[in-house]
Amino acid sequence: EQSQNYSLTSFLCRHMMVAINLVLCFFTARRSVEIQSLKAGCITSTASGHWIEMYVAKTYKINDQFPATNLMKICIELLEDISLPARKISGDSCLWQYKNLLNDDVSKFYFKSCRSAYFKFIDIKDEYSWTFSQHQFRRFFSGMFVNYFGGRVDTLQYYLRHENIAMTYDYLNSISEDYGQES
Repeated sequence: EQSQNYSLTSFLCRHMMVAINLVLCFFTARRSVEIQSLKAGCITSTASGHWIEMYVAKTYKINDQFPATNLMKICIELLEDISLPARKISGDSCLWQYKNLLNDDVSKFYFKSCRSAYFKFIDIKDEYSWTFSQHQFRRFFSGMFVNYFGGRVDTLQYYLRHENIAMTYDYLNSISEDYGQES
């Protein structure tokens, strides 16, 4: 029964972390390495709303503050709860880890190695699965920000931390090309 509980705990932690990773990718438009670098205490709330501190990998190579939604705050709080016992053992503030149930071993979470089992669990068959690209999430965010919510391209450029507006237009143009191919 102990090994069964261990398996269930690992199973639930990994699946919860895959789901959280997907939500954060969609709502932050950050790259995989940036999502994986999230640390405990990265989300704060002020009078102007929630803020998440994340690493900007490609252009600026610094930690920076980004606006965050309530859903993002909930996801970070869940990660903080799940990872707390592991963080106490490892001394590492990374949110993508969990403590094994039977002993003090700490397991690291890696999205790429856990996503297939998650999709199988939620009954997404192989013919409906796809290879994830961090740019899919960034392009989705860009398209929603500009086309659905009416956001300004220069604001999107800043949010994505692009060094020039041409990089941002490349994202938006690739969305138009994707839609044209589906027609």
